[in-house]
Amino acid sequence: MKAFLAFLPLAVVFGLGTATLALADTEPRVYTTDQTQTTVQNTAYRVTAAPRAYATGVEVAVFGGVDLAQEGNMTGHGAAFPGSLSFDPSDRIGGVFGAKLGYTWPGWRKGPGFDGDTTRQVDDHFTLLPSIEYEFLYLNRELDGQAAGGERVDTDFTASVFSVNPILRAQYYMFRPYVGFGVGGAYLEAHGPEFVSPGGVVSRNSGTPDDIALALQAIAGTDVFITKHISLFGEYKFLNFLDPNFSTPTVEFKAKDFISENLLTAGIRYHF
Repeated sequence: MKAFLAFLPLAVVFGLGTATLALADTEPRVYTTDQTQTTVQNTAYRVTAAPRAYATGVEVAVFGGVDLAQEGNMTGHGAAFPGSLSFDPSDRIGGVFGAKLGYTWPGWRKGPGFDGDTTRQVDDHFTLLPSIEYEFLYLNRELDGQAAGGERVDTDFTASVFSVNPILRAQYYMFRPYVGFGVGGAYLEAHGPEFVSPGGVVSRNSGTPDDIALALQAIAGTDVFITKHISLFGEYKFLNFLDPNFSTPTVEFKAKDFISENLLTAGIRYHF
């Protein structure tokens, strides 16, 4: 089931893109040359169909997806349990959603900021497209652990992340694959931790441990254009929070080095 959820967003994007490509390829695609002309009933006609083009420039996007697996570990202590607390890496599926605002240049061959050409479209031949995007992302998943005395700790972990992402894209027919990275900050919270003793007695922390941490991510994905200005995209993110330390007066959770999230998302992007 987990493997199915992992590849579902990318499969939907690829399937829609393939169907669109099949329809698009039924359109005439003939390139004009000085020698290309057809004579019908003694009348000369020049073929003027041009390659399909796709927009660049300002773009906005929304997306959603799943947090498939986590890495890293945490320790902790609190008034509700004696001794130390250990959070092991766990495969807790959580939810993710967010939005992006970006700009993609038409490439090193032409376009604003390069050689002064005013066009903001690229044809469907291979070309590299530098890009920058500003991203907000929110994720929610469970976080649980075991204390040395046998106590169990359960809490909802949330992260609100803002990052700046330099991206390198490549246009190839209707596809625009890309890789990049992101740097930013994250506001992390552990909502209402519950402490369950070996005897089954439940106690709840009165506060919400939180922290602000440095966020780093690696990004890979692809857009599939369904019109000149609209694309669907699927994306993988490896998101890291460095040295988070959640604390209140009665409890503290601290990562040994980092917490990382493996995210799969899919969304829609509009290119102005």
